[in-house]
Amino acid sequence: MLVRIPKSAMSIQGQLKTFHDTGDSGQPVERNFCPECGSPIFSDVAVMPCVAFIKAGTLDDTSWLDPKMHVYCDSKEHWTSIPEGCQNFARMPA
Repeated sequence: MLVRIPKSAMSIQGQLKTFHDTGDSGQPVERNFCPECGSPIFSDVAVMPCVAFIKAGTLDDTSWLDPKMHVYCDSKEHWTSIPEGCQNFARMPA
């Protein structure tokens, strides 16, 4: 699960390592992770330069999260349900 936030609202403490990748759009994606344990922290995507995608598992409190969009639904597990009213996409939308 990812949480999209404005980059201007984010601050990083400590060091990160970055893996440079290419997204479905063909544009660069930077995947940032902890250099000690390898846990993913957030992604930076070129097609959305003003936002960051934080990995929800890094948050201390996730009780406020309420997913509004599901992506890669064509490869979801059969036991994954998508609530009524949520946007859903077979792959990453353009």
